[in-house]
Amino acid sequence: MKRIIIFFLLLIPLLFSYTYAKEVSKMVENIHWLGHDTFKITGKDVT
Repeated sequence: MKRIIIFFLLLIPLLFSYTYAKEVSKMVENIHWLGHDTFKITGKDVT
């Protein structure tokens, strides 16, 4: 039983990070490098 609880405690953050990454990839269409440490991100607003 203890192993099952630990498994789900490790699985939940992985699922949240995966869904967050999918949502960000939908919003961001392109990332333009403008120079040293400067980026311009173009995309659409997903609300």
